[in-house]
Amino acid sequence: MSRTVITHHYACPYEEAESIIFGILRKNGFKQTEIASGEQVWGKGNGILTVMRYVKVEFGADEFTLSAWMLAGLGGKTGAETDLSGLAAALEKKKIRNMLEEIVRQF
Repeated sequence: MSRTVITHHYACPYEEAESIIFGILRKNGFKQTEIASGEQVWGKGNGILTVMRYVKVEFGADEFTLSAWMLAGLGGKTGAETDLSGLAAALEKKKIRNMLEEIVRQF
């Protein structure tokens, strides 16, 4: 698996951090979903007209981890995960990186 991973500390209550992060994901068109591996993630795209974009959010005691990747393939069911570096689909990758930076700036 090739994912871009960001870990950041938060000093507010867990519920507030969750609300901030989930609110930004929703604002950017992401919806909670379960992928084939059984992971609960936030996804966007249909894999047919647009590449699938995913963000996984995990919380620790005073930090959160954001894992983000793209998946090309029909219906998002095939293809390899790609992190947010490189030139392929650069514009979409930049949009996701900007969103992740927006999340971090809130803390």
